[in-house]
Amino acid sequence: MEHFYAQLRCVSAYRALLQEPGGQRLARLFAAIAHGDGESAIDCYTALFETVAAQGRDSLGGWLLDRLRYGESPFAEAAARGEESEALSRAAEHDIGLFARLASLPCGEIKAAIAALLPAGWAEAVAGLPEWRSEAPFDFPSMRRFYRVNGTGMFARYRAFTWSSSQLLPVERPDFVPEEELWGYRLQRDQVVAKYDALIDNILRALGGLSLLGSRPVGEATALAVVDFPATWVAYTRYQCYWKASKLFISRRAELLKAMDQAGLEPVEVNMAIFHSDYKKQFSEDPSDNEGDLEVCYRVKHPDSQSPLCRQIPAFRAVTCLYVGPYAEMLPAYLALEDYAQRLGLALRGTSLEEYLVGATMTADPQNYVTRIYLPIQEG
Repeated sequence: MEHFYAQLRCVSAYRALLQEPGGQRLARLFAAIAHGDGESAIDCYTALFETVAAQGRDSLGGWLLDRLRYGESPFAEAAARGEESEALSRAAEHDIGLFARLASLPCGEIKAAIAALLPAGWAEAVAGLPEWRSEAPFDFPSMRRFYRVNGTGMFARYRAFTWSSSQLLPVERPDFVPEEELWGYRLQRDQVVAKYDALIDNILRALGGLSLLGSRPVGEATALAVVDFPATWVAYTRYQCYWKASKLFISRRAELLKAMDQAGLEPVEVNMAIFHSDYKKQFSEDPSDNEGDLEVCYRVKHPDSQSPLCRQIPAFRAVTCLYVGPYAEMLPAYLALEDYAQRLGLALRGTSLEEYLVGATMTADPQNYVTRIYLPIQEG
């Protein structure tokens, strides 16, 4: 038992634990055994048992785990910040390993060491001393993980706090309020979840567009294909307006978003524009071509079929391509799509839909705009 006494004297990273009343009793127990003081050893043993039991534990390991988790120590604080040094980690590994060995030590061995220091008449009394369970429910890796995830001290032990008299105080047993008693909670929760889902959808869609940058030549139509565009509910505005590709439809988009907000409609993904008349006129230098029948729209998560702002775009088949670059320079992409449709023997309707995967709200460089163009095909 003397080696345990020597090792306890060498504890450094968790010295504060041995300065607590329970830690002092643990250290004094092995000091008494090492110094051959059987009667003091009995006093320390019974006092240590009282400490463990008073905390509602039936094992020394359970009591030590509680103190390791929630007591203050240099290693716990450093590990919680992810800033533990190599020297401090080695010291903590030594200390925790020692505590684990002490926790695993059978009480019978401790009592036998105490009995050997006393006259024979003490044997029955020592044998009748109460025992705690021998277990070590912790090791160095598990304690380090605990600190990194939960922190240390009262912030690791408690989940609720209150501010009183300029102090942050833990709430040991915070009131539990069932969800059904939280008035309006579900509505607010669903609104937050909906906004979060929409945000994630937009981020994923933007990342999909951004992933094309660097892999697609700027100013060229790529990924030409024939696709089926699904029926889609949108919020929209449609009227004759200025539609030159050299200008962004910022005012039209802002107008639509304001109307959607007032109507309680939530946009999903990125905005689109539908050119209902000759789409190539948006690239014309002729002043008479400056206006056209333009629809600006957003997909909506919960469309209102009764709202004048909502309509369903019917499903259609289209030739499509991806284009990276400024909007004003998209004409070659349109011409490439028309040529592609002609080679396939497909007749076009004369309208187009542009989907702005990466636009001015995501990048300040027009060279990085990513647009998907659809030219609907005539049926039959």
